[in-house]
Formats: sequence, C-alpha cells, structure tokens
Amino acid sequence: MKKVAILTGFAATFLLMVSLVSAVEFDMKPEFRKGETLMAKLSGQFTKTPVSEKNIEFFRGHVRIGMEFEIAKIGESFYLFASLTGKDPGNYSVVIDDVEYKHEGEFTDEPLVRNFTIIDEVADFSVNKGFISTNDDFSITVDNLGDTSIDIELEITTVSGEEGGISEYEDDDSYEISVSPGEKTIEFTLASGAKSSIKEISLKSENMNYTVPVSIFIDEVAAEDKIYAFDIAPPELEITMPTNSNLTKLIYIYNTGTGRLSDIEVDLDESLKPYLRITEDTFGQVLPENNANFEVIIVSGAEQSLGGDIRVSTAEGVSDSIRVSLNIVAGYEPAEEEQQQDISTTQTCEEIGGDVCIDDEECEGDYVFAKNQFCCIGKCTAPVSSSWGKIIGWIIVIAVIAIGAWFFLTKYKKSPKPVNLLKVAQGKK
Repeated sequence: MKKVAILTGFAATFLLMVSLVSAVEFDMKPEFRKGETLMAKLSGQFTKTPVSEKNIEFFRGHVRIGMEFEIAKIGESFYLFASLTGKDPGNYSVVIDDVEYKHEGEFTDEPLVRNFTIIDEVADFSVNKGFISTNDDFSITVDNLGDTSIDIELEITTVSGEEGGISEYEDDDSYEISVSPGEKTIEFTLASGAKSSIKEISLKSENMNYTVPVSIFIDEVAAEDKIYAFDIAPPELEITMPTNSNLTKLIYIYNTGTGRLSDIEVDLDESLKPYLRITEDTFGQVLPENNANFEVIIVSGAEQSLGGDIRVSTAEGVSDSIRVSLNIVAGYEPAEEEQQQDISTTQTCEEIGGDVCIDDEECEGDYVFAKNQFCCIGKCTAPVSSSWGKIIGWIIVIAVIAIGAWFFLTKYKKSPKPVNLLKVAQGKK
C-alpha cells in the first residue's frame, strides 16, 4: 500500500509539473459539478499534425478511464468538450500527448495536462455540444438536471464575419428560455442571405455558464460558378544566412477565388527537409477573401547553396509553389535582421489603404500582409521600358530597311537593258 501511495503521489506531482511548464494556452475550469459539460480551449502553434481525438486521454487519479468527448478546430483555436454525466466526484486529469508545439521559441513534445475536480454537487444543466461547425440550420440540446424548471439566458455574439444571420435571434440581445426538468432542444435557423462567420452562443443560468463557439460557412456562389484559386506570399524566398544559425519566415496562403478551399496540404522538396521545418502542414479550410499562414523555420548547417520548392495543394485540385534559394555562408553578418511586415491580417487590402498589384505591375512602396491579398502600401505601376530598349528597337528597324534597299538596288543595277528592235532594224546599235 505504501508503494502504491508513493507511485500515486509521484504521478500526481508529474502531472502537475507538466501542466505548469506547458506554453500552449490550455483554458479549462479547475472544478466541475456532477453532470456538467467539460469545455476547454487550446491556443498555440502545433506542428506535424493537428490535435485529434487519438491524442487525448482522461484519467481518474493515475488510472485511465473512458470518456465521451470531441475536439475540433474553429478559427485559430482547438475546442474540447466532454460529458461528465455518470462520473463520480474526485480528482481527474486530461492529457494531450504525442503532439509538438512551440514553447519559449523552441519546439517540444512534452504532454499537455490539466487537472480538474468533480465536486459532489449537481449542475443546473448540461449541453450536448461544445462547438458547432455548419453550413445549415443547427440545434443545441439543454438538459435540466434539477427537479424544478430553470430560466436560461441566451445571447449570441459575432466574433468574426458579418453579424446576424440567425433567424429569431439578434446579436447581443438577451433571450430568456424556460426549461422544465429533462431535455429541451433549442433550434437555430440560418436566415436567407446569411454570410460566413464565427459566433459564440452563451447559455447562462443562475449558477452555470456555457459558451459554445459556432463556425458558419456559407458557399455563396453556385457550385458550377465557383473559382478555386489561391496565392502564396511571399512568392519566393531568397535567404542568405550564416552557418549554424536559424531563421523564421512567415508564409501566407490567400484564397483569391470564390469557392472555399479545403484539406490544404503543405509539403517540402526532399532537398529542403534537412534545413526547413513548417509549423503546420495541413489546414481544414480557407474561406474566400481570407488567409491561412504558417511559419517556416530554417536551420543552417555547413557552408553551401541549395534550392527547392514549398508546395501547397488543396482537395479542389489547385496547387502552387514558392521557390526557396538558401545560401549558407560562413561568417555572414546581415546588416539587420529581416522582419515580416505584418500590419494587419484581419483587414482587407482596401481597408488598410493599399492596392493589389496585378500582372507585371511593381509596388512603389512596401508590401504587407492583409486579409485578402499580398498588399502594396504605395502605388502599383507598370514597368517602364528603358531608353536603351527603345534605341535598340530603332536600330533593328533601320537595319532591316537598309538591307532591303541594298538588295533592291543591287538586283536592278546588274540587270541588262532590254533590246530596242526598232533601232536594230535601222542599223543602229
């Protein structure tokens, strides 16, 4: 028994230590009531693969237990929810393992752990969903766990995208819903002309408060009329760096079409893999006039020059790549560290007062990253032909004319004159 107690104490201490060193924001309440719905939010830079259900385990003390739960990415964060129905009071923990994330500028695969307690007090109500991602009508079922009716206050807030879009419920207004003991389903109907957005639905009683994130994605163009296209910025990377150093670059994927891009994958040429690492190699979706981004971490070795491509492809069959040229020079000292110009990725190019240069136009100013495009803060101008180009063009034209004239004069100067038969008959030469 003493040995078991020591091991149990060690396990608890280990879980506590891991939870303290985690750099990823792992927001979750430390205490829940019986029957309550567990909700948590993870924000941070994960590499390799996104966090999924296979990475998550629940423990009571140091014993692994079964738990009904789901996890999904909405916006830039992961949301986890689990049903605590039937779980006895006690000390629990959730462990996220076999993931890699950024911590203090370095990448680590230490487990992410949060401890929580279920207390011996019944929750007012539970909900059947901790997040929603939809392009259609949806619902949330509320379960009143008590023996008397309760009033639940409902409020909807738009986090990004256009406000409104849900029939019968206006943004930032409060609605009171009476729930008898047992379950009640609240229906949400998308209004005609609803736009894509991310919202939060707050459900609050006297003692409980749930916030359910909702991602609404609307395909506003008929399938046969959709255009699937994207740009990558910057369009190429030309990097010179010293040996045995590292550098980070930010890459943006801009959806420039009218259709939603899905299942986006990022890959590197084999020649680049020993030196480059990308922080996120898959993206669920990028809506039109929006962007996704990832970091490229370059770690140099011995002095050499190499090149390769970073490729981006989508489930819709569109792909593009950017060329990477890497020069590793011993003793190289850059004049100043290059910084990414990241004025705004939540505003469009027009909103920040910029222009999108087209075709072969050049930007007389600075390029920045905007929400919908790689944006020129300045003036887009067409390249001006140099005076030498015009001179060479005229020389070619004059040469062609001169050769033609020489050929014509030479041909007709050497041709014999025609014989005058009348003069021959008169005995004249």
